[in-house]
Amino acid sequence: MKSAAASGLVLLALFVGFTTAKLYLTHQTAVREEQQSLSVMCKDKEKGSKVMWRGPKNRPLGDRTNPMSRVTMYGVQLIFTKIRKEDMGIYTCMSENESSEFELIVSPTVDFVDTPTEVNGTEGNDIFMRCEATNARTEWLIDGEFPSDALRYQEMADGLLIKNADASDSEHDYVCKAININAGTFATRAINLTVKHRPRLKYAKEDIVYGYIGGEVDLVCEVLAEPEPKFKWFHTSPGSLVAKQVKGTTSVAKVSILKIKLRNAADLGDYKCQVSNSEGTLDVIFTVLKGTAPNPPQILDLSEATESSLALMIEEPEVTEQENRTNMLPKGFKVEYRTFEEAKWNAKRFALAEDKIYLVGNLTKNTTYQVRAATENPAGFSEFSNITEFSTTSAACAPLTFFSCTSAVLLAIVSRLI
Repeated sequence: MKSAAASGLVLLALFVGFTTAKLYLTHQTAVREEQQSLSVMCKDKEKGSKVMWRGPKNRPLGDRTNPMSRVTMYGVQLIFTKIRKEDMGIYTCMSENESSEFELIVSPTVDFVDTPTEVNGTEGNDIFMRCEATNARTEWLIDGEFPSDALRYQEMADGLLIKNADASDSEHDYVCKAININAGTFATRAINLTVKHRPRLKYAKEDIVYGYIGGEVDLVCEVLAEPEPKFKWFHTSPGSLVAKQVKGTTSVAKVSILKIKLRNAADLGDYKCQVSNSEGTLDVIFTVLKGTAPNPPQILDLSEATESSLALMIEEPEVTEQENRTNMLPKGFKVEYRTFEEAKWNAKRFALAEDKIYLVGNLTKNTTYQVRAATENPAGFSEFSNITEFSTTSAACAPLTFFSCTSAVLLAIVSRLI
């Protein structure tokens, strides 16, 4: 009796072990949002038996159902191309004697609610950037990072509060990130912030500008302002108390340029750039004083030529006693150059260099250029020097020594003159 009972227990244990064995699944459970995709593989790794998938309510799945089941060399694949809410449930992979279950949980989709992409505010005030999302918690990124100043940038359940906003807050990139913790998914929304503020100078400027009678002076008034400002220019002549509005300016967006032709002493004096928008007005004063026109360069010569560049040796003019006394010293050069086929001059400006060498690059090989130069001092530019011709080298000349290439260039110039 005992032997028979023991044998029966062994057979029962083997039977239970056999029927409760599990098949291999790549997922036991998964949480996904609607419209996402998913693939789950099932395989009998021990016996290699044929397996099949059944959906909730024991519905058999095949290559024409949704979701579909497909036989591959690795096993039988359960495929969700676009998950639907009704796909949620328990799916069973079955062989002749074994089974294993996979549970799909469909999480609600993250949707932004009452979250504008454009936010406006005024400098000095607090600005609230609203961001709310269904089925998710939110967090903020400023220029790709979490806010570092918790006092100025306060994260709240329904948005971001910026305390005492200033114009620089408009320069940042703001992103509200909504995270569905259950599904492990997230969505982002970029929000553009515009802070209105009165005009202010974009760069520090020199209050005193020099010019010379017969020359020209450009006064540049560049500001930061929101909304876009309007410009007006006024001129007060020396000895006058009346400011007259000046016409003929060029204004683009937040920059206005007044070009003054100094015909006589009456064109000197104070010039006011008045910039205004809905948030306020800014007056920028330029005082134009009489300076001394510089002389052209003493020497303009070729130091070295390559296939694509000309290294020019330019000697500044001698400084007169008056120029030295009034600080009208040379500070650079403007070089203009063109080929014989070009009607317009190309220009490049240089600050004074100790070695007196100035490189003009991005040129065409084996080409002769007309070159001229003008000296720059605080009052403006001199007349141009006489036009000189210099040539870039050819590819064959490039490996040769400088002196050989220079000889070739000079020969080309002489040939043209002849």
